[in-house]
Amino acid sequence: MKIKRSYNDTMVEFVYGGGVGFMVTGLLVGGGGIGLLLFQANNSLSNEAAIITHSFATILLVVSFWLLFGRHGIKIDSSLSEIIKWRGLTFLPLFSTRKKFYDFNSVQIERQLHRSKNSSYYSYPVLMTSESEKDFVINNQKDIIVARQVAETGAKYMKLRLLDKTGSVETVRNYDELDLSIRELAAKKGVSPKFDDVGEMPASLRAFGSLSGNQLSLEMPANNLAGIIKKLLLIPFLIGPVFFIIFLSKILASAGENMPPFILPVLIAIIILSLPITFILINKKIGFMGDVTRICANKNSLEICYGKKQLQWDAAEIEELILLPGPEASSKNIPEFLKSLTMKLNGGVLVRSDRLYATFAYRFTAEEQQWIYKTLYAILAG
Repeated sequence: MKIKRSYNDTMVEFVYGGGVGFMVTGLLVGGGGIGLLLFQANNSLSNEAAIITHSFATILLVVSFWLLFGRHGIKIDSSLSEIIKWRGLTFLPLFSTRKKFYDFNSVQIERQLHRSKNSSYYSYPVLMTSESEKDFVINNQKDIIVARQVAETGAKYMKLRLLDKTGSVETVRNYDELDLSIRELAAKKGVSPKFDDVGEMPASLRAFGSLSGNQLSLEMPANNLAGIIKKLLLIPFLIGPVFFIIFLSKILASAGENMPPFILPVLIAIIILSLPITFILINKKIGFMGDVTRICANKNSLEICYGKKQLQWDAAEIEELILLPGPEASSKNIPEFLKSLTMKLNGGVLVRSDRLYATFAYRFTAEEQQWIYKTLYAILAG
């Protein structure tokens, strides 16, 4: 995605697509094939072969040209109070749809789950909404960071409020507050967060750490049961190849002298070499299970670590800190070591900036989450 702005900052344009470099080869091959067929004087090809070759070269030329130069985009012109969705070429928009800002009262970003036979994924549509007009979809992205950039930029240029429905809590922000950090927003509203409002650290808090002045350090221990499950899930991927090698060796042995002697060692070597790759991929897929979460916050920054993954924000860039609905155990009689697995995963604390977002502390009780949220807010917004 490329962003273009006018010199007087009254127009912004988001441009997508194009720029597939390897399509230059397809363009040259397709064009060259057509050229040879058209301009070769003594064409030795039969009529049928010439038609097939010409058709293939033409399709290759058109597809390559479209992939290389095809574009679609969104242009927002605040001087005309108009938004334009267009599709065409780099140098020539071919189709467009226009809407006026004043027909709508908000920009909205949502999260939608798409399921297919073999996979599922989330997309994040950005749309303009109104009580009287039909929703107008501006854009739909799989990357939430890109979608939020489009939504926030559009809301600022159109001077509309932004509704964020990507999480379990809907948030509403005015267009003139979208670039403010939570500290700047608190100062604008005349709010001065204090540690007196936080209260004492809950005695039941399942974390190790300290709170000294305006510095918080917490280490949330790994979920032991989840860690055991993680290891159990890896066992089939480690033991399975061993049984496969044994089964394969017996099949190859039955082939007798007809089987080249190097086949079995080569296959065993391939399987053994693939084990580390399999382990890494599976471990990455379920790596969140059993990881220790570390939180370090002070007046200038926030750092969250999930195992080896590290996220870091400057306090000046944090735009949202939200307490999501707290989890509830499905039964009060459930043993303590099972509670973390029966709690809903839609709770926790959400921190978000234009660059990064994360949800953490989602397996804590509502009281524990509230204390963590209030403490972080007092540090980062105070």
